Amino acid sequence: MAEASPTVLAHVAWMLRGSFEDLSTEALAYILNRSGAARTAFRELLQQGGAHVSPVYEAQTQAVKEGGERPDLVGLDDEGKEHVLMEAKFDALLTENQPVNYLRYLPKDRNSALLVVAPHRRLEWLWAEMMQLIRAESDFTIGDERQDESVIGVPVGNGRTFILTSWDHLLGLLESRVQADGDEGTLRSIAELQGVVDYENLNAFHAPSGKLSDLDDDNKERLRKLVYGAIEDGRREGWADTTGYAPAHSVSGYVRYFKMYDVSMWFGYDTRLWECLGGPLWLGFQESAQECIGEVRNRLSAVRINRREDFYHDVPSWSQKRDFIRINLPRSGEFPELLESLLVQIREIASALREHEPCR
Repeated sequence: MAEASPTVLAHVAWMLRGSFEDLSTEALAYILNRSGAARTAFRELLQQGGAHVSPVYEAQTQAVKEGGERPDLVGLDDEGKEHVLMEAKFDALLTENQPVNYLRYLPKDRNSALLVVAPHRRLEWLWAEMMQLIRAESDFTIGDERQDESVIGVPVGNGRTFILTSWDHLLGLLESRVQADGDEGTLRSIAELQGVVDYENLNAFHAPSGKLSDLDDDNKERLRKLVYGAIEDGRREGWADTTGYAPAHSVSGYVRYFKMYDVSMWFGYDTRLWECLGGPLWLGFQESAQECIGEVRNRLSAVRINRREDFYHDVPSWSQKRDFIRINLPRSGEFPELLESLLVQIREIASALREHEPCR
């Protein structure tokens, strides 16, 4: 269960979880446009990351690019031209534009910066992932990294700088400068946004324990989030049809029932399989799929060869001898990377079933 909301904005943001980043970005833009001291602090942070940018005179959101891409926040200089882009992150995975395409959008005729703001716990992992993407491209000239506890920056050529910082550091800097300016109204707005960040930290996802003996209520909830997230992504990607199916709780776990290209399946955690065969997460075949289970096995034969240790059939009697496929869960990580690890494995199975459409 989520912790109590420290502010009204945090409460609303949590209820509208799908727009969490958007709400926080709109709140930050409001603060920057309201307060010159806040804009000065924002520029100071960019300078901490090594960006020698001119002052930000206005912050805009919902600025759509030619290709339809939408940076979270755009900073305009005194000529009304874009010279700063900001992306807000909490638990979401990187989008296809982050950070490479947004770095390319930065102007090359003036100093500019791309700033990514994320929870402190994600900084190390996000920086490594984003720098790997940047280094894979040939149109960036990467300079020396500039790093302290809360700000990391690196020049990428043509006056452009890529910077990563934490929400806590950004808001702390804003608060300090606005407080010195005596602007009580803006201080209240910063406190509201800080409440959102604090609330997110209280309710952040932590990797489930890899031990059956440590399966407490918190770990059960984390496993349920992973299961639910995987099937929801499957629905969006088209390989999971949950029409007519509801999630199911039992004494041995939690599962989502669905069809994968007409094969009736479930995905979830099961403590009996965990204890008997090792591993908390499993794909299983529903009773209706058993009528053509031989054909299903044939369609999955190539996957089984590569992952032989994860495929089981003719297992103990309590399982009604249904087939099971173990979905391996990394021992640690943030929710996005753990979820993506599960999806890579499930998509491989979905691809094999889609190509052959085994059950009719």
